[in-house]
Parts: sequence; C-alpha cells; structure tokens
Amino acid sequence: MDWDSAFPRMMSWAGLLVMKGLMPLRVAVTHLDHIGLTARLEQARLLAAWVRKQQGATILMGDFNDHPGSAVHAELTAATTGLADTWQSLARPEDETGFTHHGFNGVPAKTRMDWILVSDHLQVVDVGIARDHEQGRYPSDHFPCWADLDWKP
Repeated sequence: MDWDSAFPRMMSWAGLLVMKGLMPLRVAVTHLDHIGLTARLEQARLLAAWVRKQQGATILMGDFNDHPGSAVHAELTAATTGLADTWQSLARPEDETGFTHHGFNGVPAKTRMDWILVSDHLQVVDVGIARDHEQGRYPSDHFPCWADLDWKP
C-alpha cells in the first residue's frame, strides 16, 4: 500500500466510441481512501494525470471520501484537467440536500463526498441524489448520485 492508505485502491474505466461524430468517451469510476488525506490527495493526482492524457469526453465519478472544498476536489477540477463538478455546474447548494453519506440509516450526514466530474465536451442537464430504499434497507452507506448529460453542440 502507498502513502497513508487504509486499503489498496483502483480506478476502473471504459473507453467508448460514440456514434455522434465518432467522439471518444472515457467513463471512469473510483473509490478513494477513507482514512488517509495524503493517500486521497496522491490518488487524486494520479487520476488528474490520467484525465489530462485523455482525448475526447471524460466522465470521472465515484466515492472521493472528501468534501467539495477539499484539496482533492481542487486537484480534480483544476483548469488543467478540464473537469467540472456536475452538482456545482447547476449551482446546487452544498447542504444536506446533496449529502451522499448516510451510514445505512438514510439520514444524510457529513458532506457530498460522491461526485460526477465531466469534461467540457458534455453539458449537464440535471443532477440528483437517489434516496430509494426497500423498507429502510439500503444497498450502500452512500446514496447514489446521478447526472443527466448531453453532448455540447
């Protein structure tokens, strides 16, 4: 393991060729360390380096285990990556309505630590947090976030 990470971490991605103009699209998902700040920042730097190498549209999403004002968020949304936070793109409030962690009890807590970041090839139409459950049972300790995206003209 590297830095102060509690567990080994990874990123999974898929490269797609979208028929609209044969535009390449990269979709990646990750889960950053939940304990080590140094680990999260170094993981974010590796992700940002990967994003900068991509051509075409990029979507990077996952559990970043940090808040939108953090150094991790700043690293991933820096001008050099070309990524924007979909929630912030629509000027949604950074309050309980966007909190994604709930610890399996359905009560939003802490912060919005799950993000969908997109390159400027994509337009954010809508975003939200899915708070569905089955009789008080949740499949995760985080609410899933979603984004409705379209290609920019």
